[in-house]
Amino acid sequence: MNNMNEQGNIDIHWTHEEVEAVVKDLASLRLFVDLDLVPRYPYFGDKTYPLGRCKEIRDAVFVELQTRLQQPQIAGTGLALIQDAMKKGAVIKKIWGDLRGVYFQNAMTLGNWYLDVSNDTVNPNKPRVEVLPLAESGFADISSFEQFIQVAQFYWGVKVYRNDICPALAPFMPLIYTRADGISWLGEANDDMLAMTMATEFSAAE
Repeated sequence: MNNMNEQGNIDIHWTHEEVEAVVKDLASLRLFVDLDLVPRYPYFGDKTYPLGRCKEIRDAVFVELQTRLQQPQIAGTGLALIQDAMKKGAVIKKIWGDLRGVYFQNAMTLGNWYLDVSNDTVNPNKPRVEVLPLAESGFADISSFEQFIQVAQFYWGVKVYRNDICPALAPFMPLIYTRADGISWLGEANDDMLAMTMATEFSAAE
């Protein structure tokens, strides 16, 4: 049974078996896109694929998923369940944010479900795909630089300082990162953080 939540998204109620079917089909899509991504992104710094490649993997699966969902599906398969949810009004969205206060993660949502097709990009021994109710996933949007810094320091192993060295850039890049090896750089100008900054009329950066 499906009903509308307060945000107007569809609540999808999948059984354990249906979740497993969705995981199986998303894992197959992941393996398919890996064939293209592995030779293109063999390393991320000194780390081998898939480490550090959650955005590239998520984006590739998202594109392939759009194509597959245009085709007829066998009833009871994971893709058929996703198709059915979309017919009832659920929307697949790409998301990026704070996962359990420890990682930055690129994933997707479908209604009230969290679909992570790059679950092994921090620990390669974890399953490639994780599908959970969004409320149980531990995922949160980044709503402040303070939240962002807390995750960045842990996840990237950096120290973060206020950018008072290049004030002209500070509205867009208010942070300075330093690593233990002495490397430093300015941030954070990724699309998501810029959108958050601009939505607050740059008060977040200030």
